[in-house]
Amino acid sequence: ASLLIISFSFLLYVILYQRSKHKELVFTQQQQESNEEIYRLMLNNQEDIDEVRSNVKRNIALELHDNIINRLASTRLNLFAISRRQDEETIKKALEHIDSIRVIEQEIRAFSHELHRESEINKSNFKNILEELLKNQKETYSAECNCDIFFDEAMNNMSPEIKMNVYRIIQEAFNNINKYANATKIGLALDVDEGFLYLEINDNGTGFNVKKVKNGIGLKNMKSRAEAMKGEIFIASEKGKGTNIKLKIPL
Repeated sequence: ASLLIISFSFLLYVILYQRSKHKELVFTQQQQESNEEIYRLMLNNQEDIDEVRSNVKRNIALELHDNIINRLASTRLNLFAISRRQDEETIKKALEHIDSIRVIEQEIRAFSHELHRESEINKSNFKNILEELLKNQKETYSAECNCDIFFDEAMNNMSPEIKMNVYRIIQEAFNNINKYANATKIGLALDVDEGFLYLEINDNGTGFNVKKVKNGIGLKNMKSRAEAMKGEIFIASEKGKGTNIKLKIPL
């Protein structure tokens, strides 16, 4: 009886010990899988950050190449005529081109200011930054601007990349309206619903043929920013019927 009790006790101890070791092994495996998942998420997050940075750099390169550098090259070629002719008419034209250099200089300064603005958007309250942009639009331009913006916790907690890209898309849309649309009314709606951010901007301006200007740098910038946020952007316009821009972004 004693031997049976001892044998049973030993067997029970072995079973409990093996079960304990099995639980420990399972826990170790789960911990390793969790660490691998965390590492994978970190890599994916870094890839997203790198992609946003790459898009921002590409947009800067496009702006510099397609706008500023091309205009400087054109001005340089026009000023080169002074070395060959120095009559009154040539000098008068050269003075006009010198004045255009001043305009380009102002644009470069403004562009530099906008780059600095990127970091401010990341640090500052998104609501205040956006309200400042809308206030400037209303005070500077004659078009009536009606805005419906619903701020909540989800909007304040958006990533800096989304805040910056949404701000730039609104800014780009306003720039296009102010320069080309001759609109008298502008509408803007911004809201968050069920994990998505929705933005809509419309105007009653002259409109344009979307197919003909789809490669314009402004539209390209808006589309690349939407892609960087894994969102969708729809631009609809007809001549004489204004323009409508819709943006949907997963948060």
